[in-house]
Amino acid sequence: MLGGPAMRDAVSVLLALALSGCGNSSINGGNAAADAPISRTDSPPGGGGGGDAPNMSTLCVGPLAHCGAGDTCCTGSCLAGVCTVAGCAANGSICGGNGECCSNTCTGGTCAPVPGAVCVTIGNTCAHDGDCCSNTCSADGHCVNAGGPIGCQATGDLCFTGDACCTNVCSGATATTPGTCSPIHRTGSGGCMLDGEPCTSGVNCCSRVCAAAPGGGTVCQLAAGCRIAGDLCRHDSDCCGGAGTSGLGAGEVTCNFFDGIDPPLGACSNPNGQDPEGDVCGLGTNAREDCIGCMPPKFQCCKEDSLGVARCYGGSTAQCPTGYTGMPPCCIAAGGACTFSSECCGGAPCVPDSTGKLVCGTVCIPAGGVCTATGDCCTGLVCDVPVGAPSGICKNPTPMPPSDGGVCALGGQSCGDSQACCPGYTCFEASGAAPCMHGETGCTCFRVIN
Repeated sequence: MLGGPAMRDAVSVLLALALSGCGNSSINGGNAAADAPISRTDSPPGGGGGGDAPNMSTLCVGPLAHCGAGDTCCTGSCLAGVCTVAGCAANGSICGGNGECCSNTCTGGTCAPVPGAVCVTIGNTCAHDGDCCSNTCSADGHCVNAGGPIGCQATGDLCFTGDACCTNVCSGATATTPGTCSPIHRTGSGGCMLDGEPCTSGVNCCSRVCAAAPGGGTVCQLAAGCRIAGDLCRHDSDCCGGAGTSGLGAGEVTCNFFDGIDPPLGACSNPNGQDPEGDVCGLGTNAREDCIGCMPPKFQCCKEDSLGVARCYGGSTAQCPTGYTGMPPCCIAAGGACTFSSECCGGAPCVPDSTGKLVCGTVCIPAGGVCTATGDCCTGLVCDVPVGAPSGICKNPTPMPPSDGGVCALGGQSCGDSQACCPGYTCFEASGAAPCMHGETGCTCFRVIN
């Protein structure tokens, strides 16, 4: 395999051969406002009828293509099994093969948009956030993934496989040519925006929380613990209120499977009756406040969790009328069955045990440990959850989020006098009612955009 200078020399030779016999060609730059076809002022290289330039895919693979030890990425870097985008050629640039282009599409010696794209795909030049499929235009004028380096691809953005997309659906792709992430159509689960999709407000997110992602823009946040209504799922037991779960209202919710997707994938349904424990609820959002098992009035058990997601809490008794608070005696001790972390004593993570059941832990989850959302992980780590999965692994974000010094805390992680939140997050008290005060404990980072 050729890489680095050797590969670039090979590209230069092929381009020289392809351009021989031509006059001085002039190629217009890419259109930053839309991922539209690039206009040209003269004939394609070679003076012919517009044939494609030599395909270099046998020498290297392009951005977002899967890569391994035996592959050479055209951008020079394979990260977590995928070729990175940094260093790819934008639409309108001269190219010698598909893999050199951000779009993985080299047509007539020029990088062209992904077939079927209706917005500017990742890596290409942009002037405003709205130009990009990801709704995130970096400071240096390139479209970047809103979810950061390990986030899923937004609807409309470039993909090779469904597992790269927030919707888990990639249309038009083959083993060697890219497609675009497509929307999914859910019935009985509402039409909320899926976790990881770019957002400017939390109103339409399934979690109702839109917040910053390390190294990216702002995305709909994944709620910790069981999956809430509208979230993608693989089994009924993934969902809050699904059969086989331990919370109040088990059996009220199902995972509504989509046709034609293998392995099976669905979305957590709206409840048949009252809102089950752990599911999303009102507090000024477009959801009910009818929490099952809550002492009247029912809305008192609808409270924000450590990330700022309004959820139905279990554990409502005469001693604990609003349900679990995270503090004794109104909390679930280590080892006890739970639906999300804010029900556990001290806000300990609520993560799967060896049987897959959610139980309260004791401390934050270190790198390499199992998590359900970033708030479960130790400070500065992110939870990398495959699309539609009930859990993932805590990892270091790449690149690390900026901070004023030391490691900063991300959404749902602990903060206070000695621990600052990453830029874009605010340190709030446990109730979510006000910013964390000096000397106060039990505060977490959340509420960036509501």
